[in-house]
Amino acid sequence: MSPDDIQEIRGAIDKKGAMHAYRFAGDKLCTPTKFESLNTAFNDDAERIKLTHVEGSKHSLLTVHFIDEAGSPTSEALGEVITYFGDRLSKRSATDAPAPTG
Repeated sequence: MSPDDIQEIRGAIDKKGAMHAYRFAGDKLCTPTKFESLNTAFNDDAERIKLTHVEGSKHSLLTVHFIDEAGSPTSEALGEVITYFGDRLSKRSATDAPAPTG
């Protein structure tokens, strides 16, 4: 990404709220270097992207390699994602709701 792209994205995240990113700790495709690049580009002065490393060495944390068992790292990550979207959507619906009349 260009410096201009990074600045534009930083501004959008600042308006919309922090993002979440998950990776298996041993993932060979999404390397620690890639996550560190995100951290350097976006989190130098504020946490714009919450970067979470999950135990394991697969790649598709919430799809192909998801383990649907209570307490599994992938199940816990899914719970965090659901909570995140629930919080974001409830805040949005509260601000989008029409003002009460009466």
